[in-house]
Amino acid sequence: MERQDEISRQEMDKAAIDALRVGSRTISTDGCAIDPAAFWQALLPLLECMQKEYGLALKPLRVMVVTAKLGDTVDRWQHGLGLPEAGISNQPEGSAAAKTMSWGTDEESARSIIIVADYIAAGVIANHSVAITNIYHELGHLLDEFLRGMVLGFPKSQTPSRLADWPRARGILAEIAWSEFAAESLGATRMMQEDLRQFLLNDPWYLAGIDERLRQAVWSYKIKERTLDYLWINAVTELSDLFANLGRTIARLPFGDYGEEAFARMVDPNLAGGQWKAVIEMLKREFDTFGSKDYSEWGASPFAGIEQAVEEGFLVVGLIPVYDGNSLSVRVQ
Repeated sequence: MERQDEISRQEMDKAAIDALRVGSRTISTDGCAIDPAAFWQALLPLLECMQKEYGLALKPLRVMVVTAKLGDTVDRWQHGLGLPEAGISNQPEGSAAAKTMSWGTDEESARSIIIVADYIAAGVIANHSVAITNIYHELGHLLDEFLRGMVLGFPKSQTPSRLADWPRARGILAEIAWSEFAAESLGATRMMQEDLRQFLLNDPWYLAGIDERLRQAVWSYKIKERTLDYLWINAVTELSDLFANLGRTIARLPFGDYGEEAFARMVDPNLAGGQWKAVIEMLKREFDTFGSKDYSEWGASPFAGIEQAVEEGFLVVGLIPVYDGNSLSVRVQ
């Protein structure tokens, strides 16, 4: 494949990226202080390793955007692509450091960019393992989205979904959970054991933090401090982050020296995870099943089991969605 690599300090838009040739990759520093040439030299061996192992999967990648304002840059790109401006995950337990964004409806029109926080780029230049793991995680997103699209079909529309469309909202959360599992399954291959151990120790507290905030939101609704609309929007946002991290957690388990111990801690009945045990076990079964298959073996409704786990997650915090095909009502226990 012909490759043309460039470095740039200028912003690019969707039209400019669509026009780039197959095999060309551009580093854009989006006005930040990172030296794009240094970042490219550090990044190139990682991309070559991926290219050697996965080949076609890197075909959509055109641009790596390095930015000092990750949230603003992601919002700008979401707006430019006609997507909801959902921003990035930003919880007290941890925040996103990069974002992969893809579009296109077939192999030829498929395009992807990876937006990276400047401190991650600096870490890659310095050969820090956590930064490199972040890059592999984002490449895992690209790999999953493209290969899944090649087999199951690329998205035909980028129309924002309504939160009142429960089947669609549930499906989006299920896809987010799978996507994070798939991405971290690649990212964890580059994770040092001490880093992996730290993540696995933090994961039960990540779950506990979101669980506690959700229960506080439910209580605020019950004492009429919050509306039901507020509660529902908050619950979808928090549970999206919760299921995303559960996907990453389950992906990390096989790579640790003490995976069984880490899983037992995750579902410890004395911690918040005890209430989530059935949901986590359901997710793990689904991820293990589909993670061991080629996409061509998935069938027509691969996320049905994950969607059931998502619905059970809402029940865990006392929210019962009832959808009649046109409208959604939510009962609060």
